[in-house]
Amino acid sequence: MSIAALPPAVVRARRKVAVLVVVGAMVVGVAAWQAVARTARVGTGSSMWTPTTVLSGCASALGDAGEAFTVFAQGQTIHVVQSVLNTSRIPVVLTGGGGDALSVVFETELDSPGSVDDWTGTEDTLSRVAVPPGREAIAHVTWPADAFQGSSGVTYGIHVVPITVSALGVSRAVKVPLQGTVLVMPSVEAGTDAFRDQLASVCGP
Repeated sequence: MSIAALPPAVVRARRKVAVLVVVGAMVVGVAAWQAVARTARVGTGSSMWTPTTVLSGCASALGDAGEAFTVFAQGQTIHVVQSVLNTSRIPVVLTGGGGDALSVVFETELDSPGSVDDWTGTEDTLSRVAVPPGREAIAHVTWPADAFQGSSGVTYGIHVVPITVSALGVSRAVKVPLQGTVLVMPSVEAGTDAFRDQLASVCGP
């Protein structure tokens, strides 16, 4: 039985079709990979801690996170610990964001914090942390005492933590809501009448 050779034009056409199929599959694969990476999400974790007094019943209008959680006064370093939950189905890497004054670092262990009251900032921490699906990273968020300036009666509200989320090589900046608003009153000393009056004006009767 003889085997007839295909005409050159037919061979070239089949090669062109094969190349187009391979390229098309690569484009679909890259698109699917990008789509999966961009579905990576993180959210507010189960716990929030602070070394200062936790407020009760302060429905501050300064933030979008509901009631105020704590307040810092003149000369106090702002330090809040918020767990960050990986709500996606793939592992993510979290990197602290913010400006020159803001510091966001993560504990080396997931899900449960160390001693918040005794934290000095010299403990072993990570600037980046890998978080499997359904697990929580423990973020320490700090500003120096002089990061906030204001005239008498000025109150600042902090209600998000800037973090960069990376998954499958795709990174994007997000703002994770705190469980409660952090109030900062840089012009008054804690425990004074001025402090109590200003807090009452912010929280209401």
